[in-house]
Amino acid sequence: MNKLLLLVVIFVVSAGVSSQEMDSDRPNEEAVHTIAILPLHVITEDRKIKKNVSILKQFREQDRKDGIIMQRDLYRYFLRDLFKRQYPSEYIQDVNETNRILKSKGIEHEDVFKMPPAELAALLNVEGVIMAEIDHRVPTKGLMVSLANGGWPGSNRIKSVFRLHTIDGKLIWGREIKLSGADEEGQIYGVCKKILRKIPELFPYHRMERQ
Repeated sequence: MNKLLLLVVIFVVSAGVSSQEMDSDRPNEEAVHTIAILPLHVITEDRKIKKNVSILKQFREQDRKDGIIMQRDLYRYFLRDLFKRQYPSEYIQDVNETNRILKSKGIEHEDVFKMPPAELAALLNVEGVIMAEIDHRVPTKGLMVSLANGGWPGSNRIKSVFRLHTIDGKLIWGREIKLSGADEEGQIYGVCKKILRKIPELFPYHRMERQ
């Protein structure tokens, strides 16, 4: 019974969300009044298939699709939060416009993660850009191995990083969130949505309010 109770406690702890501010969260930085949310950089990896080129290509294509879906979800959660705060929605560029501009400039999905934030902000005609990475590691099967890695058999272990850069290239806000758990179907998407919902709540709106 004691061993079972211990396993339950471990599961509850590993399934929680841990959030950590970055040193870049400086309260005295200048305000940013217009921002764009870039496609998210999603990374999926399974150690067992690293050498299988065909499957890796499928993973990369799914990562690209997930990055766009999560970009739209994050935008939608921001709009809800802006509405509750009675902020105008124009603070955040419509993601359809963001992606249209990127495409018109010939910027491929994978190029977004290699370009300087200042250059992207200038291209999008905004004062700041939100860049995010979702690092998903498919857990190795097996009870003890999964628990040792901070997860639960069949769960998703995710490390996410969100950053706000100004058009001058300054990093003025960052947040790292780690989450282990699984949605009803054991998919990454449901777990990531829990993270995405938290970002608007943690976002430094006070920088937008400065005159």
